[in-house]
Amino acid sequence: MILVKRQPSDMRIGLLPLWAVVSLVLLVSVVRVDLAGAVTHLQRGTPAPSLDLTALNGQAINNDSLRGGTVILIFGELYHGKTVEACVKIQHAITDERLRGEPVRPLLIASQNINPTELKELARDNEHALPTILHDADREVFETYRVAVLPSVVVIDPEGRVAHVIASMTTDFADRVTDALLLATGKITAEQFEAQRHPQAEAGLTD
Repeated sequence: MILVKRQPSDMRIGLLPLWAVVSLVLLVSVVRVDLAGAVTHLQRGTPAPSLDLTALNGQAINNDSLRGGTVILIFGELYHGKTVEACVKIQHAITDERLRGEPVRPLLIASQNINPTELKELARDNEHALPTILHDADREVFETYRVAVLPSVVVIDPEGRVAHVIASMTTDFADRVTDALLLATGKITAEQFEAQRHPQAEAGLTD
């Protein structure tokens, strides 16, 4: 065996060319803008974006058919653990005593690229808690609502207006859903909602 002694390389790591730096900055900026505008671009009190899908049970669902009751849109996938966790917490929030008698309809919108039969089987296998699953196979509604993170939740009031949005599973997710439902059903005001979401810190002790 002949061992060849390697000479140290004369190569030096130089600076990236200007065009590469500019491209990288633009790419990061685009991703940041998309994530920053994901779902949270929706403003409270504005009409909910268009929705026209078919549920797995064959029922046609659109904005008009959802009027008259509070709606919770959950954007996620049946195989996604955080989505399943969100659904469980939402079902628990709906049972809050303060919402007794209020029609609240949770809808899971999934975009998984499988046929409806397979999606039904997946829902059955996962023993999914939600009663209605909508299949957004073409991701039209996902794009309309700018969904970039899972799960994303949009609470819509009986008049078809956005009440609150939640992008991703936050530490206070359950409380935010409950407060959003109370807001959408008129149990609390917008001012009370904001006070609960952003409580003022108590004044500190004086010297």
